[in-house]
Amino acid sequence: MLAVNVKLNEKDLGLDALVTSLKNVKRDNSALAVGIQFPNRKYADGQDVGTVAAVHEFGAPERNIPAKQFIRGTVARHKNKYASLIGAELARAMRSKRPISLRSVYLQVGPVIKADMQDAIDTFNLIDTGLLRSSVGWRVTKGA
Repeated sequence: MLAVNVKLNEKDLGLDALVTSLKNVKRDNSALAVGIQFPNRKYADGQDVGTVAAVHEFGAPERNIPAKQFIRGTVARHKNKYASLIGAELARAMRSKRPISLRSVYLQVGPVIKADMQDAIDTFNLIDTGLLRSSVGWRVTKGA
């Protein structure tokens, strides 16, 4: 009969600290809203920004307008960057051993997502008047 002895050396890789830190996240029911914050602004021809943004985001095949996903595409392209920002905020809270609120995390991430969306508008050359670009914003809202 063959006997095998196995010895496990447990090394704390910070999981316990992470779990503790996550328990210290204040669940304040806040939410981050990033996108067209002023959908009722009007272009000179009377079109509202919300409609124009939707047409560019989803396209209008019947009018030969392709989708230019400056909202969904931006989030998809940069999701790892946003996850890293959130992770950095949680790591900062772990190191300081103090609670962190979702709101404070969102205050760090919101401006970055807004800037990335505005860059996408520039990349897609959707800047003839600047109204769409200036209508992109972010805010932290209270959830239910």
